[in-house]
Amino acid sequence: NSQRDQSNGLGELSSFKTLDGSFTLKSNNFKESFHSKFGAKKEANQKFIAPAELNRFNNKKEFFVLDVCFGLGYNTACLIEALEKNTTLLNWWGLEIDKRPLNIALENSVFVSNCSEKAIRILKALNKNGTWNERHSKGMILWGDARQTINEVPCNGSFDLIMLDAFSPKKCPQLWSQEFIKALISKLAENGRLI
Repeated sequence: NSQRDQSNGLGELSSFKTLDGSFTLKSNNFKESFHSKFGAKKEANQKFIAPAELNRFNNKKEFFVLDVCFGLGYNTACLIEALEKNTTLLNWWGLEIDKRPLNIALENSVFVSNCSEKAIRILKALNKNGTWNERHSKGMILWGDARQTINEVPCNGSFDLIMLDAFSPKKCPQLWSQEFIKALISKLAENGRLI
């Protein structure tokens, strides 16, 4: 299964199922998949959610998160699931160049069945409106090149967690440059983590 669109940086996208039963995409332009073949959801939990040590933020009134290279939405879906019982206000921002991965994810029954109802509701709101606002969480996604949209994100020095999930440095060096990493670090709170 593939979708063609050469007008943006990702190019043609093809989907495949990973070993944990979740699915992911591969970008023709980057010649790299969004996740490892071992599992998209497993990767999100192991590479981003576990190292974030979310329990460190249990006593915070507001928890600020920036998801860079949002893609299909796995990292944010796993974050929402991990915070389901938490009453801390989640203030979320996302950056993504292409709307197609989220569209494809929300049309995929495997993706939808692998995420909580709350996560899917929020991802659908992001897909439709670019924002969500619920009792204990709110968020906004900025569509476009992250090197430009990072400048539209407020909250300098406020983010407790920044998840950078770009393609590998070899395939996408522009999002691993000193300049871009420095821009991300300027958004971090004092004890924040860039993962």
